[in-house]
Amino acid sequence: MPQPNDLSRSLVALDQNSTIIAVVELSQSSWLVAGVLPGIERQPCQKLDPSPERLLAVLHRWRDKAVRAGRIITRIALAFEAGRDGFWLARCLEARGVEAHVIHPSSVAVSREHRRAKTDRLDTELLKRGFLGSLRGERGHYPESKNPVELPACLYEFGGRSKCEGHVMGQTAHHYLIFETAGGVCGIAWNNVGITRFQLPTKSAEAAERTLLRRLPGAERGAPTPEVVEAVAAVKRYFEGEETDFSGFKLDLGEQDPFFEQIYAAARRVGWGRTTTYGTLAKELGAGPEAARDVGQAMAKNPVALIIPCHRVLAAGGKVGGFSAPGGLAAKIRMLALEGVHLEPPAPAQQSFGF
Repeated sequence: MPQPNDLSRSLVALDQNSTIIAVVELSQSSWLVAGVLPGIERQPCQKLDPSPERLLAVLHRWRDKAVRAGRIITRIALAFEAGRDGFWLARCLEARGVEAHVIHPSSVAVSREHRRAKTDRLDTELLKRGFLGSLRGERGHYPESKNPVELPACLYEFGGRSKCEGHVMGQTAHHYLIFETAGGVCGIAWNNVGITRFQLPTKSAEAAERTLLRRLPGAERGAPTPEVVEAVAAVKRYFEGEETDFSGFKLDLGEQDPFFEQIYAAARRVGWGRTTTYGTLAKELGAGPEAARDVGQAMAKNPVALIIPCHRVLAAGGKVGGFSAPGGLAAKIRMLALEGVHLEPPAPAQQSFGF
């Protein structure tokens, strides 16, 4: 006899050409997220620090990848295995437009050898297989799961998850500010530790906010702290052509590769009007010339361009090198020109728009 309220089956018809399907294997030290992307043959899998914002960033990156492959994404459906202490994450994701499904650990019939050793958790492949079947309307995959997610009242939940959520969310609560400078509209984001993101000038407040939130989803507008106020004032002075030192501002760049941390620290010592090269920085850190590539990668991933002055790091022979921030190489040349450093412009094919 059919069950009218079979929560093991999705209530929404699945269009796999417009849906990103993701599952997350949760642990205290890291999260493993795996997905099925329309138009992409390779199924991605990525390990990340426990953070809703970083999870959202991965999902948005996958969405952009599917869009570039010619798909129109209208739905992101995500599932993870958790008890009552997992509803806070579902609530956080639902508030940001992600369809979240909480799978109770006891709801999946599977032999113990197919669970993760020591943790008794399902691996991502089993989660993905069962979740995909559930979305297709196949019966019996998660007979006890909450599908679509049922977000309970917080009274009983807070007692069980406060340590988990408080630990994660306390580290990742970000605020941001969009402000005008002589070079264009900038953005800055921070948490209770320090500055986490800086957005170089764009042509409009909308563009600055959109770019900043793409890299830091979940951040909210907020009143700047005294140090952020000081940083904003310093940025304004910089784009007015006044010599400015950003090396004293506190940063929170999250967990970085130890060598990247050394690279960023060395780059912050390169002051106004001075330049160095990828190879020189590598040599200063006691690494061989092959590490110049690592320096270039660190500069490309710099989340606080200008505050960590990656524009002052050039390629060998004083060539401009790369610059992944808005404006591209033309922006790098203009920033150096503000400091009295004049370089030959790149070839026309390499040029980009100004700030």
